Amino acid sequence: MADNWAYFGHSMNTPRAAAASLAILSMDCISEFKDELWLAPHVDDWRRVGLRILLQEYMTKPYQLMPEAETLYARVHHDLKYRLLWNVWHSIYNWSNLVYGDHGVRRPENDWLDILAGVQHGVQEGLPAGLRPRLIQINEECFAAASRVEDWLASLKEEALSQWDRTIMEQLEVDVQALGGRLEGMIVSNRLVRSWNLLGGFLMTELCQIFEWGRAKLRKNRDIHYEVSFPGSWEYGLIPYDGRLPNVL
Repeated sequence: MADNWAYFGHSMNTPRAAAASLAILSMDCISEFKDELWLAPHVDDWRRVGLRILLQEYMTKPYQLMPEAETLYARVHHDLKYRLLWNVWHSIYNWSNLVYGDHGVRRPENDWLDILAGVQHGVQEGLPAGLRPRLIQINEECFAAASRVEDWLASLKEEALSQWDRTIMEQLEVDVQALGGRLEGMIVSNRLVRSWNLLGGFLMTELCQIFEWGRAKLRKNRDIHYEVSFPGSWEYGLIPYDGRLPNVL
């Protein structure tokens, strides 16, 4: 099967993208990474029972799920509203939009993952020496997160997946590699958010210095006019989902 993630829509506000996130949320295999994916217990319980009951209505034949995405998302909202499970609805809505977030939602993290890559090697022109050790630590944390997913993926065979997971992959028209790439993107971005808070502790003056260095580095590698996100800007929307704070997922 081809990698059809682009089929899911251009914004997490589209029904197709939202439905894709719900389908992935229901899978058995993501239990391996539920902490890294920021899934709180009340969502973890619902996704394996209540969500699957709803999804089954839209998977009675191959490739049925995505064409009926808008109806599915409305059905999930109606069901949770009827059952007064507002905490679950708000959690999955936020997870779909801010953690799974498609097509640019997590661009700030992606920008800075690219900037931090290789920060431990060579001369980093424009980066104050005192800031480099903390950035290296953050980058190492992100690398470790990526390595864990890649090791899991290397040992994973499609036939070892549960029947439910194989059915979901058929509905979404993706293979194991595409699924692993999606999970890795979320997990590494989440690790960046968390490690930036735990290991960074940057002052505003330091963030400005990091920004100037990172912008110059990324523009050199991409385009001179590329608009680089300010370091830590992901926190404005994502910090409530950091595991060190009260669980809202």
